[in-house]
Amino acid sequence: MILPESTLVEIVSDHDRVTISGPGQQDEGIELLSKVKGLYDAPVKTVYTSAAAQIGATYKGKTIDARLLTFAVALSRTRDASIGEVEARWRAMWEYGPDEWDPDGRLTRMEVTTETSGLRWIELALESSVDLELEYDPATEPTIQMPMSTIGPKPMWVSEPEMTWFETSASSGAGEIVASNPTDQVMDQTWKLTRGIWTIPDPSWTGPRRERAPGGKYPDRSITLRPVTAEHGTVEVTRDGERPMFLDAGRTNVTGQVGGGYFLMHSIPPHTPETRLPISVTGAPAGGARAELHQPRLWSRMQGGE
Repeated sequence: MILPESTLVEIVSDHDRVTISGPGQQDEGIELLSKVKGLYDAPVKTVYTSAAAQIGATYKGKTIDARLLTFAVALSRTRDASIGEVEARWRAMWEYGPDEWDPDGRLTRMEVTTETSGLRWIELALESSVDLELEYDPATEPTIQMPMSTIGPKPMWVSEPEMTWFETSASSGAGEIVASNPTDQVMDQTWKLTRGIWTIPDPSWTGPRRERAPGGKYPDRSITLRPVTAEHGTVEVTRDGERPMFLDAGRTNVTGQVGGGYFLMHSIPPHTPETRLPISVTGAPAGGARAELHQPRLWSRMQGGE
């Protein structure tokens, strides 16, 4: 696959950044070759079942695997670095998994910027060892072609999240907060709440794509939480299944202290337009209160899908 010249592809590690395609691709001696596989749709498998006398099958869902992304780069000497130094720099940007000694470390990112969709990125690790087949010492070669086999444990491309908010300077207040999901993936949102007793929206959704709206079984559902106190500082309420649903400012699980009622926390479906939802607070301290709705943006492809 050959990318348009206007598409910028960068590899970003904790300590380095290299442009491998697009403007500036030859400045650092590392250039993306055209054979790229796994860059577009996420690896989805559908699940269908058939009853004994059924003609055809019934859709039951889908599974999404880790993304395998393979490509190759051409490494060349530059005015400031030998080919050996270029190769060592490139290899130092890649690991087989997270750094177990660095709690703040992250996997290497491939960042792609296109004219149609802007910046999206995906975190990648080496799926297998880098195997170079060379007849001569690489230090004497004008160019080295290096195949890369990488894995994206989280297979969706990511763009900058959206954050909307509601705030009041009084001890109580009510209003609206905007939720949306223009992506082609289900969105697991996160609330961040300051001190007070919050009633936050929790509707179910229905309708055709780009016309989704609160509806179905719980169209008007809201949940009143137990008080967020000075001891909590703030509370984060998340739909992300990788973290506890309720965390305080010290990252302590406070689900039993703050979670109120039968909290469903519906995900927001793909292709949901901007929708105003009711929100309110009472018992806020002097200075008022603020609620933030953090809305991640995940995509199956590096561009398009809106």
